[in-house]
Amino acid sequence: MREGYMFLFGIFLAFCSCKSDVSMHSDLVDIVSCDKFEDKSFTRVDQLNAVSFNDSVIQNLTRIALFDSLLFTIDSTVTSDTLVRCFSTVNKKYLGSVFLKGNAPTELLSASSISASVDSLSFWTFDMTK
Repeated sequence: MREGYMFLFGIFLAFCSCKSDVSMHSDLVDIVSCDKFEDKSFTRVDQLNAVSFNDSVIQNLTRIALFDSLLFTIDSTVTSDTLVRCFSTVNKKYLGSVFLKGNAPTELLSASSISASVDSLSFWTFDMTK
């Protein structure tokens, strides 16, 4: 009998919490609908422009890391033989591959992240499968 009362009480709580005209309020933005919102503090509109960054060698990225002017990318393309590639952000050039895909001592199977050393003279990568 007690389980029946608990079940009815749970149904009552669920029914009371289903209110459709609930509005979330913040000091900055009032969001009544999830479709759009307006914020009066956006007084200036800036236009963003993009420049292609030699996308012929970028293929299928899973991770990127930026250290000073070097951009490292981890590529997960099956047909590619390189796993970690290096680009220069100063002159927007492809500098070459750092690691090849494979199971040899100097190759990686699946790099999960790239981190810079404390002195920024070298970087670390972690192979999840070795």
